[in-house]
Amino acid sequence: MKVLASVLLLACTQASFGQLSGPLSGTLGPGVYDIVGDIWVNASDTLRLMPGTIFLFGEGLLFDIYGTLLAEGTESDSVIFTAVEDTTYWPSPWRGVTFYGPSSSGSWLAYCSLTYAGNWSGGGVRCFASSPIFSHCIISQNWTYSNGGGVYCDSSSSPTFNDCDIRENSAAGEWSCGSGGGVYCSQSSPTFINYSICDNGATWSSGGAECLESSVTFTNCLISGNASEAAQGGVLSFYDCSVSIINCTISDNGSYRADETIAYGGPSLAITNSIVAFSTGLGMVLWTGPEIEISHCDFFGNGTGAFGGEVPAGLGMLVTTNANGDSCDVYQNIFSDPMFLNARAGDYHLMDTSRCIGAGDSVGAPATDMDGNPRPNPPGTNPDIGAYENERGVPLYADFSLPYLPGACALHPNWPNPFNSTTMIRYDLTQAGQVRLTICNLLGQKIQTLTSGKHSASSYVVAWDAREWPSGIYFCRMEAGGFAEVRKLVLVR
Repeated sequence: MKVLASVLLLACTQASFGQLSGPLSGTLGPGVYDIVGDIWVNASDTLRLMPGTIFLFGEGLLFDIYGTLLAEGTESDSVIFTAVEDTTYWPSPWRGVTFYGPSSSGSWLAYCSLTYAGNWSGGGVRCFASSPIFSHCIISQNWTYSNGGGVYCDSSSSPTFNDCDIRENSAAGEWSCGSGGGVYCSQSSPTFINYSICDNGATWSSGGAECLESSVTFTNCLISGNASEAAQGGVLSFYDCSVSIINCTISDNGSYRADETIAYGGPSLAITNSIVAFSTGLGMVLWTGPEIEISHCDFFGNGTGAFGGEVPAGLGMLVTTNANGDSCDVYQNIFSDPMFLNARAGDYHLMDTSRCIGAGDSVGAPATDMDGNPRPNPPGTNPDIGAYENERGVPLYADFSLPYLPGACALHPNWPNPFNSTTMIRYDLTQAGQVRLTICNLLGQKIQTLTSGKHSASSYVVAWDAREWPSGIYFCRMEAGGFAEVRKLVLVR
């Protein structure tokens, strides 16, 4: 594989370089640091990493946090933790970031990227009796031989993940069963808000997340493209857990044995305003639980049906109508095509004709959606079902001939950034005209045109698939009449 360091050295014009090992404290960065031995932060110390700091870990090395880690990247200048050379095989180039004990609970990671780590248990991030906060972070392409390819939580940990992306991690054990490709929790209380769990995998169960004896909250989350290989299959598995799932989109997940999307057994389950669709097995399998509330959701297109196991009376039986006049069960659940804008390209926003628009419950709904748009939109209506509120904010039966008009021309920051393989780029036009969107390398050379031609006044989203390009810094340039803007994109393999 190509060594990442050579690309990053070219990208950091104000970098300071050095080798690190042993205990760390104080302030580091910006710059590229070669990690040549295990590093850690002692319980009484604080380590602050400035935007643009990059840690390149050698084989089998640890990053253990007993004190406070403040990794404070920005939207345009991340903090990166990765391997000198990427691999998916043991021995791992490095063994991830581990938070130990209450003294590490003050840790904060913002706009960070954690990639290519692996361990026997827990891949990218591990929390033991700790409650760090992650904001706008990417945890991608990490792996474990047992549980928790991306994130592992144990021993009364309560981490919070805001606006994070856990993607393409794996729990792929050769000598033991792998569970929780994206997330694994035991006796913990994690919170996930505005969060993506996508394209993770497990050899045994729960390609997305598996939780035992935990209290888990998912709000405004997208969970898609996850898969598992064995009989337990599924995407989300909860054993003896209290679970809350609010305004989430859970779609296009799978299992080689086509088992279930959500498996639940525990004291309480509440799912509201959420979509469970287009997965290979059942939408949900319910084992036990005296307190099960599933309301104002949409179950559609799951390969072997909506529900299985111990199904509460009336769930799934169409006996009434909802606020939009659509057939639903007594819990206001509908069973219609959610009509995603472009699920194949990873866009799970709702088309204007989706029956999910205005079909949610305002009680307990978050104030904003996954994009940060106000919910409900427009005010005074019922919120939409799913992670995204309909962007145009028009009533379900309104005249859709009027275009959405942005307030100003803009090229928005891409998301995710840094990214692996694919990122989404949004741009706004206030009037019709010729638009050109191009990608340039670090030398300013144009390498790809994303779009070129006449556009109507509206808001647009385009994906850049960068699988053929090496890791490094790239730039997206938008030209529209007299308007021009450039954004920096960070591709990390």
